[in-house]
Amino acid sequence: MESEIRQTKRIVIIGTNGTGKTTLLHKIVRNAGQKTLIITPYENEWNELDPNGNELYPINELRSAADFNFTGIQRHIYDPDRTLKRINGFTRGLIVFDDCRVYLDARTDKTIHTILMSSRQKMIDEIFVAHGFTEVPPKVFTFATEYFLFRTEDNITRRKFFVKNYPLIERKQIEVNKAAVYNPHHFEHFVL
Repeated sequence: MESEIRQTKRIVIIGTNGTGKTTLLHKIVRNAGQKTLIITPYENEWNELDPNGNELYPINELRSAADFNFTGIQRHIYDPDRTLKRINGFTRGLIVFDDCRVYLDARTDKTIHTILMSSRQKMIDEIFVAHGFTEVPPKVFTFATEYFLFRTEDNITRRKFFVKNYPLIERKQIEVNKAAVYNPHHFEHFVL
């Protein structure tokens, strides 16, 4: 009997402010059906309460290995001294790098590469969310499996040598930007 190979999802969500990225992301996360860790640079994001006044997305400090033993959805406020060192302990779930431009840059490329390379073995999926193509680490594009493209004013040509299937992505972004003139929440979703 052949064993099934798990396909890792590496999703890139791109769009400028007010296009609907966060609304879509909330739907994806709620419907993922797996343990989810949302990394955000801002304490005031992902802090909704349920009808009983409990946090929907409690804060996870990532201080020990036990912090990875949770169910549901938790958020972690990015800490430059701790987050990327500790995140390699995460397994079997979804990691969301929300507003990743704030904390992922050239200095973090090696860590991001390690996370992407070990995704299948650790059984994790990733979502990278940014306002434009240049705000996502180049390494992410070589591993991307899905895109959700909203309107962006960022120039995709600056990532031409990194984006897998560049002509398709460029054409889709042009189409999305044109459609967004009439519907600011228009987006395209496609799997590579």
